[in-house]
Amino acid sequence: MKNAAGGAPGRTLSALLLLAAALSSCALNRRGDEPPDTVARGFPPFYRNAVWEGHEKTNIMFPFYREFKTPERNGILVFPLFWKREFDGGDGRIDMDWTLLPFLSGGTDGGDGDHFLFFPIWGETKDILGKDVMRFRFFPLYLDAVQDEYESVHLLWPLVSWGESGKRRDFRILPFYARDDHDGKSWSRAVMWPLVTWGQENLNTDNPTDVVFVFPFYAHSKSAIHSSTSVLWPFFSFSDNIEGYTDVNFPWPFFRNMRAPDGRYSYRVWPFFGSKRDEGLEDDFLLWPIFWRTKQILPYGASLTYNVVPFYKNTQYLSNPELENADRGRMVQVWPLFRRIRDTRGAVYFRAFSPLPFKRWTDVKANLGWTWTLFEYYEDDTMEKAVLLSGLLGYERSPEGDSIRLFWFIDIPY
Repeated sequence: MKNAAGGAPGRTLSALLLLAAALSSCALNRRGDEPPDTVARGFPPFYRNAVWEGHEKTNIMFPFYREFKTPERNGILVFPLFWKREFDGGDGRIDMDWTLLPFLSGGTDGGDGDHFLFFPIWGETKDILGKDVMRFRFFPLYLDAVQDEYESVHLLWPLVSWGESGKRRDFRILPFYARDDHDGKSWSRAVMWPLVTWGQENLNTDNPTDVVFVFPFYAHSKSAIHSSTSVLWPFFSFSDNIEGYTDVNFPWPFFRNMRAPDGRYSYRVWPFFGSKRDEGLEDDFLLWPIFWRTKQILPYGASLTYNVVPFYKNTQYLSNPELENADRGRMVQVWPLFRRIRDTRGAVYFRAFSPLPFKRWTDVKANLGWTWTLFEYYEDDTMEKAVLLSGLLGYERSPEGDSIRLFWFIDIPY
């Protein structure tokens, strides 16, 4: 009893220090994965509000309540039961959707697109699963759908259905029989689906394709320019075309050899090594998933990444791949010890200790990062900040003035 009582003051002090760290965890304001002009306030994970460039994000009792506002859309998430979003539907209309799991959902597009469902008793949805409209009654007993001009009816979905439009007709009683006809484009038949299927595709092109599939033993497709055969799909397959393209899997996913006349290729002996070249992509691995090298070239920039999973990651960024002297950025992570980011503007962010191996868990880091962060540093053209133990000791230099922070709350100008 004496030891327990004697430990109480220590536990109380620890709790107060933890609370102080939480209350001042926005001392650095933004986190390294947030935009540079982010202004944040609050005491995460109980409450945090972040604002930048017309955007606002609020978390309360993270991760249970989240609200966001952008120039394009607004939304609310009450995890795991409710979410709501609003965005500009065009022509001055506001498109709104909401869901209260697991039974209720609804919304409006500001016109005649109102929808509501009480699942599985009754409901109507808009623009879901590729369908313009879906209506159901005591799902899966009855459902009908509209997609462009095509209208279909489903009983005991997905077992029985039929549908028709001006150019399409289909009918199925699964698994016994199914047919699908697209006038001038394709047709297919199935018996004991998915075991036996056959048909033709690309009838509206110069290269119509014959297809047959006896699952999983044999599959074959052939046109005037292309041929593909698979045995024991997907393990053994061979494809080629008249232009010199070949692709062999023997067996998938362990061995692949693909070659294309335009220089693209993919070769792997998994998990030992592999190499792939495609338009805008270079991807190599050794002893998957440990050693990786990936280079991507996109219209707005390029990146080159070296990975030793999960301990080391080094990514270089090029803002314009066509310019020799384009601004570069770099992210280096030695997990879980530290992460250093220098973006293409030259701003630098450093954190030690960094246990989350993924860069994009921004909300997790912003609301819970103070519990494991030892030291943070940020510098750009206008300011410099450093924080030890979420605000126990730190300093800031900015055009508004320089200051030193002591014990989370005391700011001393100098």
